[in-house]
Amino acid sequence: LVVGAGPTGLLAAVCLRLHGVERVRIVDALDTPSRWAKAVGLQPRSVEILRQIGGTVRDDLFDHGSLASRLVIADYDKEFEPLVRAEFHPNGETGKSSGILLNEQWHNEEVLTKRLRELGVKVERGKRVESYRDTGKFVKVALRCKGSEGGNKVETEERINARYVVGCDGAHSVTRKHLGIAFKGERFPRSYALVHAMVDDFPMDRQTIRIDLGRKGWIFTSPMADGSWIVVFDLSDEERAACSPDRPSLEDFHRLLSERGIGVDRKKIHSPQWQSYFNVHSRQAERYSVGRIFLCGDAAHIHSPLGGQGMNMGLQDAHNLAWKLALVVRGEAGESLLDSYDSERHSVDRDVLALVETMHANVTKRDPAYVLVRNNAMRAISSVQFIVEAIALPTLGQTAYSYRFSKLSVESWGRVPFPRHPLKRRSQNLLRVFGRRIKAGDRVPDFDLNLIDISGHTLDGEFRAVQREEKQTSLHRWDASGGKGFKVLIFDGLPTHKLKSDKDDTSAFAMSLLRASQGVITRAVVIPVDSDIYNKFGVHGQCLMLIRPDGYVGLRQEPLCINSTLSYLAETIKATQVRSHGIICATGQDPAAGIILSSLLCALGYVGYNAWMGKQQRQHMVLGLSSQVLEQ
Repeated sequence: LVVGAGPTGLLAAVCLRLHGVERVRIVDALDTPSRWAKAVGLQPRSVEILRQIGGTVRDDLFDHGSLASRLVIADYDKEFEPLVRAEFHPNGETGKSSGILLNEQWHNEEVLTKRLRELGVKVERGKRVESYRDTGKFVKVALRCKGSEGGNKVETEERINARYVVGCDGAHSVTRKHLGIAFKGERFPRSYALVHAMVDDFPMDRQTIRIDLGRKGWIFTSPMADGSWIVVFDLSDEERAACSPDRPSLEDFHRLLSERGIGVDRKKIHSPQWQSYFNVHSRQAERYSVGRIFLCGDAAHIHSPLGGQGMNMGLQDAHNLAWKLALVVRGEAGESLLDSYDSERHSVDRDVLALVETMHANVTKRDPAYVLVRNNAMRAISSVQFIVEAIALPTLGQTAYSYRFSKLSVESWGRVPFPRHPLKRRSQNLLRVFGRRIKAGDRVPDFDLNLIDISGHTLDGEFRAVQREEKQTSLHRWDASGGKGFKVLIFDGLPTHKLKSDKDDTSAFAMSLLRASQGVITRAVVIPVDSDIYNKFGVHGQCLMLIRPDGYVGLRQEPLCINSTLSYLAETIKATQVRSHGIICATGQDPAAGIILSSLLCALGYVGYNAWMGKQQRQHMVLGLSSQVLEQ
């Protein structure tokens, strides 16, 4: 049972169906969906997820929405001088355009609802959860259902038994309150005004999301595909008192724009769609699950809208939980797999909240001295292109976050034999410690490449690898077209890093692995040696990367080992169809790397100490000579 039919709940239900859960119900207390814009920005990672759920989702989102290709932070006290200017495209992975996809939240919900109907599930509206009781084997849920009888509105009670409950019921979550989970955090002191309206000849670029800062506070502007604008202001107590009491009027909107240096004719502001005041909280649930009940989205975390992270965090919560729940419901994994949902998402969401709180605290300061220091610091940092492109944008787009800390993220490095391959052994250790590479727990990036695709299916109860096909595609398109099981990337190994123990035929190895996994791994791809993806993934020798159903690397293995992969599936993922073959090939903890690093540090320390001592001795000699001269 999914409780709440916002974007998070709808995606959770869609993914559960796609992962093979036959009986999914989704209920929502509202009789009809809200038509407010609410969260409007889909970050690149969320767009990746939604592209992979099939149907017409991708076309529906892009046909209605607009793609913001840049983010600008400027100082309106200095004629809108840019402090930060970040271009979202071209995408460094595929070379295709990237950015923040701007759609009203109600439209995102319509698209997901349509996809859910295609999968055979209808949103049950007007049904409010009254109570839960977790029996240990299932959850007894009491629903209060709105209806009509003889033209009169009536309410009836429905009781159902659900194996699991996913609470996506918002910031005032009944699910969270029922579980007694603390929602710790704080309310920020200021209030905020939001206006969604048409503004003719608005002096802002329609491909740009802006945050303009100054002594009067900040202003956020976002263009929408229908030609309207969403504008948010932070308000001091005096500014709030000067505005209309119930909601900001268009006159208030015009005045607030003028005070922040944006001159617009009042007559050109019209057709308001949404006008509202709101307060900002930053809170996170202490934990995301109790027994058979889970929290996702705003039920688990809320924060400032700055940065456009909230809805996107909820979508990733749902995406992370769905494949794990599906494996357990289908009897293909043990229930202990579900423990990883809380540990993975709680940690990532905590980091996002900390980032947003820091951003919010910095932009809301109005003290002139602080503003001067902040603006100069932003100019200096943004002038370093690497910081903007390699750190800031991936973090904002939520493609930089990983699950390296998770118990599901395992690296298996077999030790290269020293007598036969001394240089390769050193190279392997240096790559592990210092190399820039994709690690277990990282998101699998998207690249266009030539590959050898190996897929299989179940026939008469036996899983068989049946197809080997060379094709050109992108990793994400390949992943999305191969069902929702685990996938395997196999790197053949660069000629300069070949070992005598390497597999001669990696395609045959892939087929053997598919058969041995009994359907847990549904697809494998062999990356040819001539692909430049080796450098982008940080791979030299023969290597295997096992990709989880949510697109993150679960196991990074070097060299190739079927038994090690099966043991990972059996012991870490708790896959029931796979038999463990003992320990996962233990990571070769070669002491040489530590010895070399320690020796270098000792040598540097020795040189530095002697240099310092030499300086001290020279000073003593000078002082001694000076004393002798004075005595004479």
